[in-house]
Amino acid sequence: MTDTAQANNGKVDDIEDATGAPTDIVRFLSRTDILDLDDRSYEVIEIPEWGPKDGPPAVVRIRGLTGSERDAWEESMLRDNGRGRRTTVWTNARAKLAALCIVDGNGERVFSDRDAIALGMKSAAALQRIWDKCQHLSGLTNEDVDELAKNSGGDLNGSDGGDSVSPTAYP
Repeated sequence: MTDTAQANNGKVDDIEDATGAPTDIVRFLSRTDILDLDDRSYEVIEIPEWGPKDGPPAVVRIRGLTGSERDAWEESMLRDNGRGRRTTVWTNARAKLAALCIVDGNGERVFSDRDAIALGMKSAAALQRIWDKCQHLSGLTNEDVDELAKNSGGDLNGSDGGDSVSPTAYP
């Protein structure tokens, strides 16, 4: 198949051009097109807890996770309970995600994985604000997080005695 196709023959419906007008032509992305683009989302958010009371606002730059980073973060939340079951351990979940998502002006991580422990000692309100933005930019829904907890059969403390409680269970 070529890089372009008729919308109906290419099984692509309701395609519009940049102006919003319907079109019958679609350009399929190549391997190079996809691998060469930076499709990650960035956003700057204010963190009042980390700034001076009388000064400019404190801000951090948040980058959405890559697919590999998201998989690694989800995997880091699971522990083998020794009986053939995996349990979700939510300890420091917000800080672990924040460490992955806070980046500098060049898009490079500010924190290492090891920094997550120290980051977890920071304001819960600040970490929740970062958690919410990381989730949004990474396509990580509350349902995804709840599913991770449900599938493990563990609870917030990592035991397997009941249903897991995810960070999204609290308003």
